[in-house]
Amino acid sequence: MIFEGVKTIIKPEGHLYKPIYGCPICMTPYYGTIIYLLFFRLSFVDWLLTIGTAAGMGVISVLLIDIKDGIFQKPDDNRP
Repeated sequence: MIFEGVKTIIKPEGHLYKPIYGCPICMTPYYGTIIYLLFFRLSFVDWLLTIGTAAGMGVISVLLIDIKDGIFQKPDDNRP
C-alpha cells in the first residue's frame, strides 16, 4: 500500500487511516487536491473533473486488482 510506513504512527483503526494510507479511492480527494493546487490553475470545474477522473481511475485499478486476485489465487494447503 501507499504510505505503508505510516502504519507505525497511525494504527489501522478509526476514521483517519483510510484517507491517509488505507484506501486508494478514499485518498483521491485529499492527495488529488494537493497535487492539483500545486501544478494547475485554480478553477473549481477543472478541479472537480480532475478529482472525479482520478477517483474513477482508482476504482478501476482496485477492481482490476480484485479480479486478478480472484483469477490467480495463491495455492492453498487445504486443497486436495
